Amino acid sequence: MAKKRNQNRSSGIFARVSAASACFAGLLGCVEHRPRREWESVTPVLAVRLIAATLLFAGTLLFCANQAIFRLLMLLPAAAAAYDVLWRAIRALTERDVFAPELLTCTAAAAAFLTGQSAAGAAAMLLFRLTGLAANYAAGRMEAVFSGRLRISTAPVSILRVGEPMDVSPAEICPGDTVLIPPGVQFPTNGVISRGRTTVDMTALAGQEASRSVAPGDAVCSGCVNQGSAVEYTATAAAQDSLAARILWAGRAALQTRGRVEAGVSRLFRLASAVLCTVALLAAVIGSAAAEVSFAAALVRVLPLLIAASPAALDTIGLAYHAAVCTALRQGVLFSSPSVLDDAAATETVVFNQTGTLTTGVFRVCSVISPRLDSDMLLQIAAHVEAGSTHPIARAIRAAYAGPIRRELIRDFSEIPGRGAQAVIDGIPVRVGNREFLMENGVVPDDSSAGELAVYLSFGGQYAGCIILSDSLKEQAAGVVSELRGLGIRSIIMLTGDSRDAAARTAKTAGITEYVAECRVEGKPEQIRRLRQRCAQKDGTLMCVGWGARDADSLAAADVGVSFNTLGHGDDDVHADIALMQDALYGVPLSIELARRTHRTVGLNLLVMLAVKLLILAGVMLGAAPLWAAVLLDGCASVFQTARCAGAFRAVPALIAETQK
Repeated sequence: MAKKRNQNRSSGIFARVSAASACFAGLLGCVEHRPRREWESVTPVLAVRLIAATLLFAGTLLFCANQAIFRLLMLLPAAAAAYDVLWRAIRALTERDVFAPELLTCTAAAAAFLTGQSAAGAAAMLLFRLTGLAANYAAGRMEAVFSGRLRISTAPVSILRVGEPMDVSPAEICPGDTVLIPPGVQFPTNGVISRGRTTVDMTALAGQEASRSVAPGDAVCSGCVNQGSAVEYTATAAAQDSLAARILWAGRAALQTRGRVEAGVSRLFRLASAVLCTVALLAAVIGSAAAEVSFAAALVRVLPLLIAASPAALDTIGLAYHAAVCTALRQGVLFSSPSVLDDAAATETVVFNQTGTLTTGVFRVCSVISPRLDSDMLLQIAAHVEAGSTHPIARAIRAAYAGPIRRELIRDFSEIPGRGAQAVIDGIPVRVGNREFLMENGVVPDDSSAGELAVYLSFGGQYAGCIILSDSLKEQAAGVVSELRGLGIRSIIMLTGDSRDAAARTAKTAGITEYVAECRVEGKPEQIRRLRQRCAQKDGTLMCVGWGARDADSLAAADVGVSFNTLGHGDDDVHADIALMQDALYGVPLSIELARRTHRTVGLNLLVMLAVKLLILAGVMLGAAPLWAAVLLDGCASVFQTARCAGAFRAVPALIAETQK
């Protein structure tokens, strides 16, 4: 409403001056938020056309001495190179986008031809097209690398229907179909191995060399390649809903949107374009009246301002974001949108949900302590209670027991997230969980396991014993924490449900000085919200690192949620702010470094743009800025900015290698 009132007031002020009113209305219309322009495909026909136009321009400039023929010939390279630009300019005019780069460039070129500066007019059109081609080529090359690697195979595969094998395309596979995958063939959909054992190559998804062995019951993802023997698997998703397809869709969606900084800069520079065009028009009118020269002569002097007013160089800002998203995808890191880059660049605090991020998340039973029962009996009872749980600790207890689960003995099972589980086993109530869970139900555990990662058990309302487990720290944890400190992260915090002593040992080994122990799952989001408010007071953002759907609430509470994607383990959620396509901690500092490099690249490009436009403006004011010089300066600046965007992320593989040491 405030913007609408300002528009009405402004149009009222300038209603009596028709020309100024039109300019001001155009100015207001140009600053609205617009979606990012799609990158144009660089085709062989376009490349040949521009090469021919360049050769024709150079030949005419060097060898044609007749002025009349010279002006006529200069129309040819301009038309050959940019006739489609002229069409876009006409379309922008019909859409009332009076400060579109194509329209401003065509206006400047047309004015140059009409005032006798045909070489400068043709150069303006040719350089505009060539610089645009360079940006389009760079963007296309960046996107082709990851999209080519993640391309889903369309070759027919064999499936079993009604017991008979038949060949179908991947698009025809339905959930529940049994698919036969011979060696060297890509898995077309997500699924679960039903017969056979093999090794799958996950390099295309993970961004780095990665493979793992799979057996019946193990999950596999689309995009993986069978490296071993032939296997059968049961599809759990259609091809268009598979992991590789979702990654491609999410990556392309991110490339088509703007970040907040990019959108703000775009609005600012389009406003500056409006101001420069208005200044150029007023300067031509006032100059012709005051100096008693023709309007054409006055217009020739201010034509460079139209070149300076063109926001075409803003495409390089979008190219920087494009390069960052593509570079991240090549390394197995998926940004959900360019705005996430803006948030990640301002990261001041990183919070790790311990299990599965700093630690492997693979627990093992170390010992069993029981004052009442045999240790094997205690483990058997605990395994039966945990039979219905998917928690990693429950899996560890069942694996340690390794015996058959008699499900007919289990009744009234219930699980309390972050606390434990309870059930009636052969008519006797049994509870398995942390110390607080048992104490809330009137059972007081002993202190024999103080400081350890322990699960306590009550049998018939009496304390029965505890199971001591361990969870090893990842090899990269300490190095990644050190790398984050090297990036200037002020605060690194670990959240864990372990006891204070166990949490202190893990934090010390990882090099973390601040941690929150005995933190329940339901209490983590509130803890993160408090930390986030602390970051906001320092003008920073909070990044939370967690494990997929298990930590979804914690990730949603942070400014930037980073989710480890357990490729091949059934968790294909790629909807976090940042999704890491493999279990590798280096993706956390990599995300922050990519975001900061993006902002540094954008900052340098902005400085170059401002310098060029101010230089042209100063030259016009001093009467020492010919149109050809403005065209050349603006074109060279655009080429430099494009090259800077394309090369800003080449050192990323070296950064990853250093982090992995």
